[in-house]
Order: sequence, then structure tokens, then C-alpha cells
Amino acid sequence: MIEPRIVQRLRDAAEDHRVHPEEPVHLTVQLADGRSVTGAPLAVEDGAVWLQTEQEEDAAPVQLDSVQELRVEGAGAAGAQR
Repeated sequence: MIEPRIVQRLRDAAEDHRVHPEEPVHLTVQLADGRSVTGAPLAVEDGAVWLQTEQEEDAAPVQLDSVQELRVEGAGAAGAQR
């Protein structure tokens, strides 16, 4: 199960991205299967974080229960690092 603090950091980052789109925030999430995904957080809902990645034009959902670690990068990262 994902730690509540990680879910809160994901929500904070998505909110920062929505409120301050001129200050991009990028997340790298480490998944349980060893893969990592990097993208801009758009929303946290329905058990997933929606990330806009460089490879995908549309946002892709990442299931929250597969997230093991989170790294926040970018100009808006300070708010998401709470």
C-alpha cells in the first residue's frame, strides 16, 4: 500500500502544476516492478496519478498502489516537497 505522505506529495505537486503552469513540476515515480516514470502531474484520482510524459501526448495513469518512491523536480517543486 502506498504511504499517505506520498499521496499527499502527489496531490500537492498536481495542485502546484495546475495553479502555476509557468513553473513546471516533474515527478519521477519508482514503480514496484522496477520501472520509473517521469512526467508532469495533472491529477490524483481514482487510485491513480495522471502524468503528462514527454513520450505521450495524452496523460497516462499510474496506479498509486504500484508507486514505491517519489522524486519531485522543477521550479515548482518547493511546494510539493512539503
